[in-house]
Order: sequence, then C-alpha cells, then structure tokens
Amino acid sequence: MHTFFKRKIRVAMATLLIFTLGNVSGLSASTSLKEIKAYLDESIHIVVKGIPFIVNDDEGRPLPPINYNGNIYLPLRSVADATGMNVEWDDSSRTARVEEYKNNINVSESKYMLKSNDNRVQITLPEVWEKFAEVKVQDGFTLAANFNDRKDFLAIVREKKDNTDIKSLNDYSINALMGMNSAYYIKEELISKPIIQGYPAKQYEIHSLINNKRFVYLITYIETKDSFYRLIFSCTLDHYNQVKDVYKDISMSFKEINNN
Repeated sequence: MHTFFKRKIRVAMATLLIFTLGNVSGLSASTSLKEIKAYLDESIHIVVKGIPFIVNDDEGRPLPPINYNGNIYLPLRSVADATGMNVEWDDSSRTARVEEYKNNINVSESKYMLKSNDNRVQITLPEVWEKFAEVKVQDGFTLAANFNDRKDFLAIVREKKDNTDIKSLNDYSINALMGMNSAYYIKEELISKPIIQGYPAKQYEIHSLINNKRFVYLITYIETKDSFYRLIFSCTLDHYNQVKDVYKDISMSFKEINNN
C-alpha cells in the first residue's frame, strides 16, 4: 500500500476514535449499549490528498463528526473509504472486519499500460488483453477501446473543473447518471466508494436492456485536484458475471499522469 495510505491509516486509527460502521442493522446487542451525551461537530473538515472528503451514510446523507469528551468520532466505513480499505460487518457476531483492498493486477509488473489519447491518464490491464485490443479515437472520450473480440468496451471521459459549475464528486456522479438515456435502464446501484491513487471515487453498476439484450455498465467516477473522470466498462450481462472483478481491478489502477 502507498505510504500515504499507511500514514493515513495510522492517523485514523490512532487519533480518531471510531464510533460506528455507518449502517449497522439491528440492536441485538442492546444490553451492551450505554447512553452518553455527545455533540455533532460540523466545524470539523476532512481532507484527503488536497480534496475535501465528505462523510456520508449509504444513502448519501451527511454524517457530521461526533465530539465526545474532547475526542472526535467518525464512522468506521467512512474512515475505511478515506484510507483505501474495505470494511465488512457481520451482524450475527457484531464484528467489523477491516482489510486492505486486494488488487489482483500487479501494476508494477504488468507490461500492458494503456495511456489515454491526450496522454493525461493511464490504466493497467491484464497482459493477455493486449493481443485483443482495438484502441480508437472517438469524439467525447479521452480514451476508447474494445478488447477480446469486442466483448469488453472501455472508455474514459474527462471534464476539467474550470469548465463546469459542478464542485463535488457526488454532484458530478448524479449529474452524469441523469444524462444517460434512462429509457433503457433496468436498475442502477452504488456498489462502492473506493479511493483510487489517493483520490475519492464512486462506483456504480448499471443494468440496461437494449434490443432485448441485457447489458451492464460499471462506471467509476473519480475526482482529482483539477478534473472529474468517468471510467466506463460495458459488456453483456453473461460476460459481466465472468469479468466484473477484473473490471474493478482495472478501475483501481487508474492513474492521472498529467493534469495540464
């Protein structure tokens, strides 16, 4: 894990007492609950790599930090998001498990790194994909490519913050989703809020029906210091069930190499 993440994890775990997972179901441990008097402290701001990190619950509602006896408490799930970790909750044993995100693509060893048309970003793909790559220039895309006999489609869209009135990752993702043709939607779901190369991101899975054929889009919205990005994968539903973990790993390899 990057030194930045290691340092952030130590800070989060050592100096921020962790209050709650965010959405812990049930009160099976009600006998262990103890009433306290605490305060919501909206004056506290969290910044990750120069970008404000907004603590939200699973439905996007703000969760202000809690001040209790001079200590600051944050939701465990939000701390995990901010430090690039995964968190899982076992309600039966009331156990929170926090683990490092495992990327199955070895970025440092892979020989297939694909750069965007404007040389601003790059992603790392499975080496075998290089044999079946069809990279093309397409209006509106920073990068567009088909792989594996056109079974897998990848596109990257960039929008500079100077060219838009949108100021937050949450607003950008909502605006972009609304701009898609909802006539073909079956469902959309926010599946994760990862940290990619130190930058906050939101990842959606969108199912659609086009010409009586089921398709799935895995779309990752990323906010860097000067830009917003959309990283889009698309394929048929049957194929997606086989490659969705690969898509997620490729998305985690996204890197901005030139933000001019």
